[in-house]
Amino acid sequence: MSSIQYLVPKIIGGILLSSLVGTPALAKLTPAQINSIARQTTVLISPGLTQERLRELANNRREYIIYKGSINPAPDGAKWTVGSGVIIDKKRGKKHNYKYKVLTVAHNFDVEDLERKIPYGIRTRDNKVNLVEEEKINDRKECPKDFEETQFTPLIRRTNRFLIRFGCKFKEGKIPKVEGFDLAVISFESDEEYTVAPLGDSSQIKKGDKVYVSGWPNPEEEYNPEDGKCRGKVQRRERRLVWVRVTDKIEPDKNGYSIIYTPLTRPGMSGGPVFDENGLLVGVHGKKVDSREKNNNEENYCSVKGGNSLESENINNPGEVTSNSNPENSDTLSSFAQSVNLFIKLITQENIPLSFSTQPLTPEVIEADFTPISDNIIQQDIGVFDDPDDVIENIYEKFRLHFVESAIKSQPSGACWSLLLGENFCDD
Repeated sequence: MSSIQYLVPKIIGGILLSSLVGTPALAKLTPAQINSIARQTTVLISPGLTQERLRELANNRREYIIYKGSINPAPDGAKWTVGSGVIIDKKRGKKHNYKYKVLTVAHNFDVEDLERKIPYGIRTRDNKVNLVEEEKINDRKECPKDFEETQFTPLIRRTNRFLIRFGCKFKEGKIPKVEGFDLAVISFESDEEYTVAPLGDSSQIKKGDKVYVSGWPNPEEEYNPEDGKCRGKVQRRERRLVWVRVTDKIEPDKNGYSIIYTPLTRPGMSGGPVFDENGLLVGVHGKKVDSREKNNNEENYCSVKGGNSLESENINNPGEVTSNSNPENSDTLSSFAQSVNLFIKLITQENIPLSFSTQPLTPEVIEADFTPISDNIIQQDIGVFDDPDDVIENIYEKFRLHFVESAIKSQPSGACWSLLLGENFCDD
């Protein structure tokens, strides 16, 4: 792991990184073992749902029924961005026992939500939703101005902020785009102890290697293949693990994407971890590009915000990747990730203190949350496993219950916070 070792001297001053001296060759893990690591470290990230937004979402779904069969997106409307992330850091907390940092993609955070200071929730393995309070979520960065290349000076000087973005999502006309690198770190505190994903060296990943991508698909973003209709409101969510082959590696594009692999990912998995065969974190998933001439992205995905999935199906127009191979200009369908080495480089430049682990998880930790996977699935060279032991039965109810309790506690006397399902918690 020479590349990571090379970075260590540069970041010792601000970052505590575990020693890599004498690291032996690691044994390849099975998909079931990787899934145990993914289950313990993958989180779901979402803003709270207000009563107003719920009504807007319902109205927007009705508009999609009218527009069914058209390749044109429905009119712009309300959106609820539900994405994925991975726990990478653990320290002692101030209000709680631990403070965790989650690596994800910047486009999981809508500018409108940040400006309105909507509190975010982070769902962890124990099915708890951990609150990031509204006064902590806004990083006070203006999008896209503060992320333009010509102004890409130190991103954050107050490292106590609970959200650090290296890029941001905005709209140019009706097309969502990302300015800067599509990476972000969000923090939360908890009294519970969670597993931290160990970091690997993405420079060691090469074409043909097998990698594993974990995340929370959002079925509301897709058409039902049985009837061709938008699925509408879907309460149940199930984490997915896919194992795929790296089809190419390129120089990072302007948003940071450089690892390309078989496209088995789905909307909602953006921000999810990409593991190597040793169970080490080597990338962050975030984009799928369909440049096949006869497959318009708006035909394949059904989104409540107008045909754009969390995988950034249309966040960049085809041809914006700067590389020798330039797969976005070819007749292909590909998924993309940013490398963990790029992330380390960015936090080093910004002198952001983080404490990583680079040691593989012990067999005991992996065994503690292990679920067997059938042989007929494991034997597939590329495969999909929807984890029946990592499920949210009702994502709306789960987040509602948490945010109702938290919002009531956090609001000053006389304030009003209207939440999901028409309930109004106001002083009359």
